[in-house]
Amino acid sequence: MNRIRTTLLLVGVATSFATAPSVVAEERELFTGAALLYTVPELTLVYPAGPDEDRERNRISTERRAAYLTGRHHTVTRVVADIDITDEDRKAHLLVLGWNNRLIRETGLIVMTENGWEFQGIERGLGHDLLFSWVSPFEKKREFFFWSRIDPELDRYLVLPFFGSDWIVFDRYTIEQYGRFDSKKLEWPPKRNPDVEIDNRPVRPPVAPKRASEHYILHDLSFGLSEAEITAILKARESAWRAAVAALGAPPADVAKIKLYVYQDSDAKERLCDVHDARHHLPKSGEFHVTKAIALDPNLHEDTHLIARQVYGPGYLTLLVEGLAVWAEQQQGVDELPVYASMLVDRVDLPGIADLLDEETMRRMIRQRTGFAVAGLFIAWLRAEAGPDIVGRVYGQYESDARLFARTIDLPVDEIDARFAAFVRSQAKMGETETAFRLATAKAQHYGRLGDYEQVIPALKRALELRPDHLFTRYGLAVARMNLDDLDSAEVDLKKILAIHRETPSDELALLAWYQLGELYLKRGEWDEAKRAYDRVFKLPDYRGMHGRTREALEELNQDERF
Repeated sequence: MNRIRTTLLLVGVATSFATAPSVVAEERELFTGAALLYTVPELTLVYPAGPDEDRERNRISTERRAAYLTGRHHTVTRVVADIDITDEDRKAHLLVLGWNNRLIRETGLIVMTENGWEFQGIERGLGHDLLFSWVSPFEKKREFFFWSRIDPELDRYLVLPFFGSDWIVFDRYTIEQYGRFDSKKLEWPPKRNPDVEIDNRPVRPPVAPKRASEHYILHDLSFGLSEAEITAILKARESAWRAAVAALGAPPADVAKIKLYVYQDSDAKERLCDVHDARHHLPKSGEFHVTKAIALDPNLHEDTHLIARQVYGPGYLTLLVEGLAVWAEQQQGVDELPVYASMLVDRVDLPGIADLLDEETMRRMIRQRTGFAVAGLFIAWLRAEAGPDIVGRVYGQYESDARLFARTIDLPVDEIDARFAAFVRSQAKMGETETAFRLATAKAQHYGRLGDYEQVIPALKRALELRPDHLFTRYGLAVARMNLDDLDSAEVDLKKILAIHRETPSDELALLAWYQLGELYLKRGEWDEAKRAYDRVFKLPDYRGMHGRTREALEELNQDERF
């Protein structure tokens, strides 16, 4: 049978942001079923506002979807509560949101049951969502779209689905079942066409946990991880967990372990969970879905999202959720924020807090490759301005309200904008130095690959002028000098590295320095000194096979009749 689906696309910040393009006439046939949502020129969005509903939160969520449709697809939108809808409103193209929306209840198409919901013979729990599209029951020349989900956390990543079937059942981001209605008669109510349906459940059976570590439970969806790979993955993730906790603080002791799902690659991940991005997480259920290559990388960005939820509770604003993860990454390694700042001040007008809290503005900035940098810098400024505890006070803010945010941190809006801009400029000055340092080291690496050490040495000297404490650069300078037989200068550099190492341990660098000293003394013919330097290598943990190379050097030295 013909495939009836198109691709599900996440439009969130931890994912690709790819969505349906703006519609032109010759592309219109690509949009079928529920994807017609992106073709209607005008749309009324209806949110539930009954007595058991969080009316204000539902309104804000719906307004964000309207802004997304307007900003990305040029749709003219109107937002209205179900209790306020008029007969004239019903004649429009409608997007009805939420299980408890009065409009969907009026149609009788969905029945809420004790354990969940029933839709034309399909029964699921409330953990599953439903999207469908058909001619409107109120006006035959209009479209009626229904999307059950109003989930402030998941909505940040999947504002609205893009899918080309008439009805689709979702399990979070995963498409579980989908199909067509009988199109012989475009009339209400629609009827399922059993000849044009796909149920993915039989080909996506549950996968039992493979192994657990202290904070993760690993599920192997690559169906082929070796024991060594599982050990390496869990080691990498525990390393990321420790780094994230060092940045954020420890979550409660009784918090559940993170459920880690590992796929072979992005294509396999898309086949099994409908998300092609190499990594994504599900905040409420504490799940981390990732390709094998990413699982082996101890980068803490995605882990930070899950641990931040354990520490601070749910997060709803991209500025705060992604900014915290970017800031935490800088605590794990080299601080890139000054470099980000130096690039930003030349490329963009820095937005104020009102724009930074706006979800569509942040999505646009991330598409333009500036959003993550600005968000990370904002968290760095916020912590410096108001102390680390301020993050916990603002992290759960739902409203994109600059004045509410300003009251929380006890600063006027214009003062926040001015102080943040000043902070970015100060970081940019530091970034200029870092950028120049990187250019100098890149130049040295280029000439090093060519074997032109006459050019390597001035480039590394320039780098050390900018970063005199950067010992790996000094080590590179020593090696370059040895290649030009400037052994006295190289010895000074290597001994300086070892002297600093005594105060600031760096076993890897010390091991390399002792090995090069051995090589240097060997060149001079100072056999005893060479042997003593080589012996020091074995007192440090092995790094990049240096123990083996040192052993070979000692064997050659012992065989030399001069020794």
